[in-house]
Amino acid sequence: MFLLDKSISKEYTNCMVKIIYREQIINIYTKSTLSMDEASKKIGCSVGTLRRWMKIYNIKSKGKVRYEIRMGAKYSILGNVVWLKKQLLTKSFRDIAEEVGTTEGNISDRVKRYGLRPKNWSHSLYVKSGLKKKYPNGRYGKLASNWKGGKTTLYNLIRESLRNKQWMKSCLKRDRYTCQWCGQVGGDLEVDHKKQLALIIKENNIQTIEEALYCNELWDINNGRTLCISCHKKTKTHSNKQF
Repeated sequence: MFLLDKSISKEYTNCMVKIIYREQIINIYTKSTLSMDEASKKIGCSVGTLRRWMKIYNIKSKGKVRYEIRMGAKYSILGNVVWLKKQLLTKSFRDIAEEVGTTEGNISDRVKRYGLRPKNWSHSLYVKSGLKKKYPNGRYGKLASNWKGGKTTLYNLIRESLRNKQWMKSCLKRDRYTCQWCGQVGGDLEVDHKKQLALIIKENNIQTIEEALYCNELWDINNGRTLCISCHKKTKTHSNKQF
């Protein structure tokens, strides 16, 4: 049975519901490999309560073990410099991070601290060279890093395509970067579809981005006009109001 330290006044014991003994803290936390969070759970209190009792007993907390190997520590394999160096020969930061279950930033931090980066090293060049080896034909569709199961709508794919940007640029040049309603020159200008984009997609039964790229009606510059933001909002077809 543990005895309560005599130096503790009754005020402390009255205000604290959970009483923790000095020997209990030393055996469970100080002399073990458990972190403060793990020790507090084993004792059955919060980390804050454990800290307060440690302050009463004048027990110092252990130093943080972040980069060394500790049994049971999360990502402890990253403390193995030889293992990490071997992984870097064939894998990118992303691959190692996914295998360990951590972030690319954590891998980059370890590599920097262990001095494993080669001379004239830059993260962007390192990643690009690794990606070129792994994906020689580029990362499209399911191979793309931001792939989320094909959630992007056909409408947005058309809007973001290079063909659409070229079509908009052609309309702006033809109208000399002037709003066709109010005469504003330059500034924030947009290209409005006289016949709605969504309506063209529906009438031509376009199902894929490939079909959209070969649809002549979509890229007819006579269907586009340059408008400023204010005038564009006044059109009846803005934001698919009628579709």
